[in-house]
Amino acid sequence: MDIKICNCTEVSVRPGDLDVVGHVNNARVLELLELGRMEWLNSQNWKPNINSAAVVTRIEIDYIKEIGFVKPFVKTLFNNNKDINFTLQEERELCYSIQLDQSIKSTENAEDTYVNAIIKIAFIDMQNRMLININDYIQ
Repeated sequence: MDIKICNCTEVSVRPGDLDVVGHVNNARVLELLELGRMEWLNSQNWKPNINSAAVVTRIEIDYIKEIGFVKPFVKTLFNNNKDINFTLQEERELCYSIQLDQSIKSTENAEDTYVNAIIKIAFIDMQNRMLININDYIQ
């Protein structure tokens, strides 16, 4: 199993996303991050088991700079902090969650950052409502 480490997604800010002071509402920031995560997951070419799901179990977010009416980029980076060799099936069997480091920036390679976030994703069996490992998540 190969994991694409990084993905960058351009997202759109709509006029309705802005609050009364003219910057993107915090709830909409979470949705922009979600768009980036979905693009990253789709880029993996994984075929999830029909009875499984990847669910967000934790979000840590730092709002650094306000986002105005711009077209920012969401950068999603896989963080292999568990140092798992995903090419080995026996190591994947020990992996029940992954961590993604996300940021929202003005351009794809910009240094200035609007938001930094750490996202934990776990894999569950939707019928039994129990944790499953990444091997069981992917057919």
